[in-house]
Amino acid sequence: MTNCGYTPWDAGARFITISQDKSLKVYDGESFETLSEKAGLHSMGINDFAFGEDGQIITCSSDRSVKMWKINEKTLDEQRVLNLSEFDATGLKDNVEK
Repeated sequence: MTNCGYTPWDAGARFITISQDKSLKVYDGESFETLSEKAGLHSMGINDFAFGEDGQIITCSSDRSVKMWKINEKTLDEQRVLNLSEFDATGLKDNVEK
């Protein structure tokens, strides 16, 4: 597990974990029961995440992408993708790959 946090939009009724195994899991905040789980969200490990608006999670990965997800009752749906390489400034990519 790389990071975890309680969901701010429902007073911590759920918590999220991310991992270098490219997965995100949603748990019940009281029972710790797994509510939903999705593997292979990125092509490389997930480094961190942030909570967005109601039910949204933003993940970032070593694959140089940022993805926005919507958490529903039992599903996790991809909403947007930003590939960092598309927005590199001159020389930035060379520094990251070293």
